[in-house]
Amino acid sequence: MKRQDYYYRLAKRENYRSRAAYKLKEIDEKFYIFKEGMNVLDLGAAPGGWTQVVLEKIGNGKVFSLDVKRVNVEGARYIKADVFDENLFSLIENEIKKENIDGFDVIISDMAPRISGIKEIDHQRSLDLARRAFEISKKFLKKKLLLN
Repeated sequence: MKRQDYYYRLAKRENYRSRAAYKLKEIDEKFYIFKEGMNVLDLGAAPGGWTQVVLEKIGNGKVFSLDVKRVNVEGARYIKADVFDENLFSLIENEIKKENIDGFDVIISDMAPRISGIKEIDHQRSLDLARRAFEISKKFLKKKLLLN
């Protein structure tokens, strides 16, 4: 049996869906990303650890969890999609219209490619995901935030 690390055990004890929840908490403690009432898009959200942290941080704001795998976190709106889907922008636009918001205050991503074991391919897939997250951010981040 494989021994699990400290953050894995802590996540289980504190009911987080992944140890990555602590990575996002640490980032927010350092950079103060989340504030009460924000609207947040979580790209590559499964299994939902980051979504859980965001919900704790933003109070009455809205969290949209986007992934091909089901993310069932109470209080978050799930968008089933692949980030490379040609209809992705329409799907996101429809969801934000339903919630009557004008974009996102923050877009987070912990996306990672399926690892092939071939260094060059895996690196290219990581770059493709980062570029796609940037394209999504340019389209859906609230414009006023880009100026600050």
